[in-house]
Amino acid sequence: MNYKGKAILIKNGERILMDEKVLIINGRTYAPVKFIGDAVDFDITVNGQITTFSK
Repeated sequence: MNYKGKAILIKNGERILMDEKVLIINGRTYAPVKFIGDAVDFDITVNGQITTFSK
């Protein structure tokens, strides 16, 4: 697969296509936190505006 221009996460050498891109705006990095949390095997709970990560 050609990943050029795509948002990918590399986990243990495996390339995983992300559904959203990471953005850098005014020196701040914005990433799809739920996707990254899932990729590193965290349990994620979303309750309204509060997102909790646990291992």
